[in-house]
Amino acid sequence: MAGVVANAAVLTALLVYFGWVRISEQSRWLGVDESLFRVSTREYLLRSVRPVLILLIAVGAAGLVWVALDHWLAGRIAARGVRDRAVRWTLRGLLAAVVLLPLAVWLARPLWPATAFVAFPLALAAALLLLLYVLKVRQRTGEDVPLSASRDVVVRASAALLAGICLFSAAANYAQVEGRRLALGFLDGLDRQPQVVVYSAQHLHIDAPGAREEELDPEQSAYLYRYVGLRLLEYTNDTYFLVSDEWTPGYGVVVVLPDEAVRVEFVRGAPGGP
Repeated sequence: MAGVVANAAVLTALLVYFGWVRISEQSRWLGVDESLFRVSTREYLLRSVRPVLILLIAVGAAGLVWVALDHWLAGRIAARGVRDRAVRWTLRGLLAAVVLLPLAVWLARPLWPATAFVAFPLALAAALLLLLYVLKVRQRTGEDVPLSASRDVVVRASAALLAGICLFSAAANYAQVEGRRLALGFLDGLDRQPQVVVYSAQHLHIDAPGAREEELDPEQSAYLYRYVGLRLLEYTNDTYFLVSDEWTPGYGVVVVLPDEAVRVEFVRGAPGGP
């Protein structure tokens, strides 16, 4: 039971951390401070489930491959001994992978920078675990002197700690890649974002490039002003975050409106158009 609770706590921390890093990176690319959005822990969790599950599936698949390799290697050693040629070459290959795996990911950065950025901490974790696995196999077969019980506990705890740090680093790198992708996607598709029309009974003094204020007839509407030329950036914590049609990260205004203070319409095409 304690193990389940511990794993759930680690997974929750990973989801929250991923969500925070992703939104922070997305906000940085959009030229907005992440603290403005006041995202709740629940929203961090909900926005992180899908991408973090992809990362965990990859880690789980690697673990299954590892189990299959260990099953084959243990059977081979039991049947033919540690001097078997296939066993020796397998152990040598695993030791070579300790160096070659992180090196290959590092060298792949010019070709696949985003993938290598995410994969490098995972490659380091895999290299560490491969090294410990080879040492354990050699100890089981009498090739090396086994560690004492106290030292073995220290080694296992240290390896788990370092592997956990690598996993969180990979999640942070993945979150940065996702945040950058979302920000660039927003910039490229700004004209396809939902148009927002804001109605207010008072002047809102929205001074954003491309936004326009229109006065309404007080005899026909409870609202005196309408604002057009706005696009939805984010809605969180009962607050609208809007940008204008001519907004850019280098020059633009983010309009922050509590939803109880105004009436908001989402429209297609030009307001008042067909």
